[in-house]
Amino acid sequence: GFPSIPANSPLWPMLPPKYLSATKPKKSWAPDLYELDSDLTKEPDATVREGATDPEFFHQRFRNFLYVEFVGPRKTLFKLRNLCLDWLQPETRTKEEIIELLVLEQYLTILPEKIKPWVRAKKPENCEKLVTLLENYKGMYEPGGETL
Repeated sequence: GFPSIPANSPLWPMLPPKYLSATKPKKSWAPDLYELDSDLTKEPDATVREGATDPEFFHQRFRNFLYVEFVGPRKTLFKLRNLCLDWLQPETRTKEEIIELLVLEQYLTILPEKIKPWVRAKKPENCEKLVTLLENYKGMYEPGGETL
């Protein structure tokens, strides 16, 4: 199996991903963006909000996490990795599903600003649905053939 390395070890954040599944904490620690009284100096044993199962919740926690200087770079890296794991869920998702999430996010990021709100409101679940939405958008709103 994998080496047994405590989660609070300074080496833990630097381990290759194959070693993390055996030792990573079940819940991540990060300042909750919605709880202003979160104590950023506590060890990584705080739990995420009860009932938070929506992947988008974890995605936003990962993307909106802010660097807090007094916590330090090592703890910040540890927290970011945990937030990423909470979002991507590598223990339950395949590599293909994780790649799909990352490509979908990047595609949504590079869309022209004029159509981002429309596409985001439709909440495409995967890249194929996004492409279908974009093709339909072009047909509905851009009959002149302007490319997206």
